[in-house]
Amino acid sequence: MEWLTDEERQGLFDTFERDAFHLEMRDVYRVEDEVEPLRKWRQGVWTEEEAAQWWEPWLVKMRKATGEGRTVRRLRIVTEPITDYTRFLWEGTRFNVSAGEDVRWLPRHLVPEGTVLPPEDVWLFDDSRLIFNHFDERALSMRMERVRDPEMIALVVQVRDALWPLAIPHEEYRPV
Repeated sequence: MEWLTDEERQGLFDTFERDAFHLEMRDVYRVEDEVEPLRKWRQGVWTEEEAAQWWEPWLVKMRKATGEGRTVRRLRIVTEPITDYTRFLWEGTRFNVSAGEDVRWLPRHLVPEGTVLPPEDVWLFDDSRLIFNHFDERALSMRMERVRDPEMIALVVQVRDALWPLAIPHEEYRPV
């Protein structure tokens, strides 16, 4: 396996030319820097100002990429009824969209039968650079792997092209 270094991971959005596509397929993620925001959100004390500040580092990257005419797309396959965690993401996705990301939601039951999905969440850059995000049994993101297998890259392109038109734009999706 070819693991990305922290520097490579940080620079992913500086090096793509046209299109970045993210496929997320988990209903729960455990991310260290989300623990406190999620706790506050669940308690109803997560303010708009705190949310905006928390999202800002990501939004800077997205504004830069989309401001240069590059496309950033995110497809979230979700189980309905959605988890609290997914609702937390759904509520915050307005920030992603405001920075130029095109985010869509696809209820898992609408994924066509027989669709072969990649084994992990992925980032695909310019239809040629594929990154797997590996998770442990607790849904904790562990490491990112560069995948050079042309067949896996082709599979992800095929999945994206088949599922993207079926997915619901963020502005229209009403989670169950």
